[in-house]
Amino acid sequence: MILDASYTLLVACIALLIGMFVVKFTPFLQKNHIPEAVVGGFIVAIVLLIIDKTSGYSFTFDASLQSLLMLTFFSSIGLSSDFSRLIKGGKPLVLLTIAVTILIAIQNTVGMSMAVMMNESPFIGLIAGSITLTGGHGNAGAWGPILADKYDVTGAVELAMACATLGLVLGGLVGGPVARHLLKKVSIPKTTEQERDTIVEAFEQPSVKRKINANNVIETISMLIICIVVGGYISALFKDTFLQLPTFVWCLFVGIIIRNTLTHVFKHEVFEPTV
Repeated sequence: MILDASYTLLVACIALLIGMFVVKFTPFLQKNHIPEAVVGGFIVAIVLLIIDKTSGYSFTFDASLQSLLMLTFFSSIGLSSDFSRLIKGGKPLVLLTIAVTILIAIQNTVGMSMAVMMNESPFIGLIAGSITLTGGHGNAGAWGPILADKYDVTGAVELAMACATLGLVLGGLVGGPVARHLLKKVSIPKTTEQERDTIVEAFEQPSVKRKINANNVIETISMLIICIVVGGYISALFKDTFLQLPTFVWCLFVGIIIRNTLTHVFKHEVFEPTV
């Protein structure tokens, strides 16, 4: 059965809602910070696999929205990057960057070496390296199709998602306890959500300005679209040159430029909750 873009989006929303429900009532997933989207997507994938194996009834999803949503995701990361905050990081941030760079090199070296030893493509080692273990599901979804189409890596998308999921779970198991220990050590106060009964409705106090409004949303959507269009143009401009990079990288760079130009040149505050 072939599902069009609207039905595919519906299934994705259902998967996300399932993930939110499961994580909410599963302390283990909460403590290890496993994302709702990964949990819900994994559950739906298992259900679809069971249906396929037991009844032979399979589903084909429309991936036309995948590229747009992926570029939107990376554009939002770029728009969230403020250089002034990076500068405040100082020496600890520099040391962290150096350490992460070294670890990324180790990840790729080990991954590619093991792939070659197993008579597999070195690209598979990259997939099992920094592409997924550092980049996560977003980076995996971006590089998977590129490696599959351009470098003929069979099953690159599926392998990338599997490695990203494994890395996420193992990272949560290892990093979760460490993060909780550090939070207790520095005594960061817990944030509590405001009770729904105390939320001021717009019609009760119309003079109260809402944090997220139509202007903020439209402004953010406009910036995201600009990032996607300009990023796509730059990607096409440098195609088949030494500066060729995936479109999502250019969208991210454009987002960084737009954010810091608006913030530091035009002194315009970008409203981050909508980004």
